[in-house]
Amino acid sequence: MPRDAARRHRRAAADLSVWPPAGATAVAVSDGYQRLAERGYGYGPAFRGLTAMWARGDELFAEVRLPEAAGGVTGFGLHPALLDAALHTAVMANPDAELVLPFSWQRVSLHASGASAVRVRIAPAGPSAVSVELADDLGLPVLSVAAMVARPVSEQQLRAVLSGAGPDRLFEVIWSPATATSTDAPASYRVFECAAAVDDPVTATYERTHHALAAVQPWLAEHASGVLLMVTRGAVALPGEDVTDLAGAAVWGLVRSAQTENPGRLILVDSDVPLDDSAAATAMAVGEPQVLLRNGQAYTPRVHASRAVDGILVPPGDGPWRLGLSSAGTFENLRLEPVPNAGAPLGPGQVRVDMRAIAANFRDIMITLGMFTHDALIGGEGAGVVVEVGPGVTEFAVGDSVYGFFPDGSGTLVAGDVRLLLPMPADWSYAEAAAISAVFTTAYYAFVHLADVQPGQRVLVHAATGGVGMAAVQLARHLGLEVFATASKSKWDTLRAMGFDEDHISDSRSLEFEDKFRAVTGGRGMDVVLDSLAGEFVDASLRLLGPGGVFLEMGKTDIRDPGVIAQEYPGCATAPSTCSSPAVPACTSTCSSWPHCSTPGCCDRCR
Repeated sequence: MPRDAARRHRRAAADLSVWPPAGATAVAVSDGYQRLAERGYGYGPAFRGLTAMWARGDELFAEVRLPEAAGGVTGFGLHPALLDAALHTAVMANPDAELVLPFSWQRVSLHASGASAVRVRIAPAGPSAVSVELADDLGLPVLSVAAMVARPVSEQQLRAVLSGAGPDRLFEVIWSPATATSTDAPASYRVFECAAAVDDPVTATYERTHHALAAVQPWLAEHASGVLLMVTRGAVALPGEDVTDLAGAAVWGLVRSAQTENPGRLILVDSDVPLDDSAAATAMAVGEPQVLLRNGQAYTPRVHASRAVDGILVPPGDGPWRLGLSSAGTFENLRLEPVPNAGAPLGPGQVRVDMRAIAANFRDIMITLGMFTHDALIGGEGAGVVVEVGPGVTEFAVGDSVYGFFPDGSGTLVAGDVRLLLPMPADWSYAEAAAISAVFTTAYYAFVHLADVQPGQRVLVHAATGGVGMAAVQLARHLGLEVFATASKSKWDTLRAMGFDEDHISDSRSLEFEDKFRAVTGGRGMDVVLDSLAGEFVDASLRLLGPGGVFLEMGKTDIRDPGVIAQEYPGCATAPSTCSSPAVPACTSTCSSWPHCSTPGCCDRCR
């Protein structure tokens, strides 16, 4: 019998269909969470779901409803905040008892998914255990726990965990020198060298994990005892070293899972030299499942309270600051640094902005990794409040909320060019406004300034669920275009939610979009393609363009020569559509978000 059908024919072990429970006495809970907070239980709004409670002998009953702050139930068998609130019944009913937290669970069964409100019964199930039953408003079972054991915790421990102050909640793995704990070697052992075979890390990861699995499974199946040493080189690192074997790191993850199921049978060893009998003996003598060998010394991992306070980015003590780099090339070089000349006099056409939100986009990643072609600062777009206006500025006044581009980078207090800023709509948050500018500007520049699109034209937007893709879809529809979209299949539900039907959706990871969209359009193809793909996907997109079609290139890895394209695809016009610099006055209007555009020189197409 299907689970749902079976559920309809039974009730919870205790009858929870009669509600409130017969013979039970109501227990006041109106100030329950305040009393728990005074004792050290720090339940925030998302976990304050207990709304009513009753007691009957040693049984406790309660009503629990998922708070709005916890979000929806989608994606959960049972929302964890709902289950946690159900357990509050026990601690709220015993205000003078010692502080306890759940420790172990036995025979947990989920009978139904999607509950947002439940009836709760908690009853003794042993000296230090309780049973827990959850049912819906008909008394049908939602979840049952045969035994939940709680363990005492001191008030000091609980407050330390909840305070979030200092490094107490931060931990790190530190490889420490280890000494032999045993001189008795296993009766048998085997060494499996997971050596690098290919240079490509993706291919190497696939091959090495499969080879490792092929070594582990037969060993465990054919040998009832003994140890298999899985040896890598550079998969993990000591301080001052680099991880040089990414595929080996994947092997470590795979074998760790096998170790939990087969304790004592597998040892992970990362060695700086090939493993001989002496090195193998050293690795096994420490009695640990994970060992590093460097210059004959064994190291084992231990979890310590984090010492790396300097790893936490702390703003400068005084004055405005920004996110910067000590040097490009790695995210580890990010730092918070003072904004130079933050108080310098404003020039004509400038305003000083107290930034409330700064966008982070792919441009910032390229800057951080040193892949940008010229010097640039992190944070080219954001939103904030005007705190000072320069000579001749009439567009904005002190106190105005603005958003847009900041070519000189963004910090907590920066100067901005009024030509690159716009008033922030009252119903937008600063975070929403900060993330708007680059994506809509790119789409607007591509469609209006480069392609000169006309209502009724057909446009293909590749990667339409990305930032620019979503902006392009909205703008194209606003301009009266028929929009076709590609995305990976896992994101098709997002496209459907954006209003696309099946005829206008295809896969960005397959060439099938060419034939599908040609058929859907009756062979006419596209008037405009906004591309961000590469290789044969570019060729398929070019073939899909009709006579006089426009190919707009946003990608960076496969930029074609316009002359070659003109020869191979006669009648096709090409243009790079990415605004690589945010300081382009002509690109400061974004149609679908700025219906009342007042940008100087605007073509009025967006009105």
